[in-house]
Amino acid sequence: MTTPEDRFHPIARLLTSHRIVEQFQRMIATKQLAPGDRLPSERELAHILGVGRSTLREAMRALESMEIVETRAGQGTFLRVADIPLTIIARPGLSCAAFRMVLEARRAVEPTIAALAAARATPAALHRLHQALAYAATQIEQGENWTAGDLAFHAALSRAAENEVLHHFLESLEVVLRAGREAVERPGGGRPRQSLQEHQDILDAVAARNPPEAERRMVAHLEAVRAWAAGLPCWCGGCATPAG
Repeated sequence: MTTPEDRFHPIARLLTSHRIVEQFQRMIATKQLAPGDRLPSERELAHILGVGRSTLREAMRALESMEIVETRAGQGTFLRVADIPLTIIARPGLSCAAFRMVLEARRAVEPTIAALAAARATPAALHRLHQALAYAATQIEQGENWTAGDLAFHAALSRAAENEVLHHFLESLEVVLRAGREAVERPGGGRPRQSLQEHQDILDAVAARNPPEAERRMVAHLEAVRAWAAGLPCWCGGCATPAG
């Protein structure tokens, strides 16, 4: 029988919460963790990973926003029993063309998701959005690759829309989006502060219960991302034009 020490591995100090999220994703993909598994206590897990408890809490907030784990009062933290979104696991060898297609698909559906979230978001959903935004801000301030925080915000927004079809559709795009982002962004690169402000603008419209404004701000955000991606060099080796 394996112990938590056998499954989890210490995290390099400078990589912090982002790498904790990645380790959970890898463990799910390789079936070292399964739906319903109870995680070690915060104190024990922080010791196993070799990180501070505040760093671990940041990672757990992101995992909760991505609906990978859930906390049950008086019982502990568990991997969610619902279907685990394995599509969030990054994989190498992504083509630039696939990344472009994902940006087009997002442009088609995420403005509607933002409008629905503005109309339907519960207080709990708004809380998850604020948590995801705070997690992303922390990653940026620490100079980390903020992909996990970015995707956590979009996942929380799609869940706030209370439409399972749209939520799972967006979820299915994340494997390509994550891999593309990891390929082109490094700590300190990309447009993290601009995107963070755009996320804040979207959240403000959602919290104000203003669907048309939330939709408009999402369109503006995605158009800005598309314009940024259009100038990226090819990373897959198979393009004659820039990645975007």
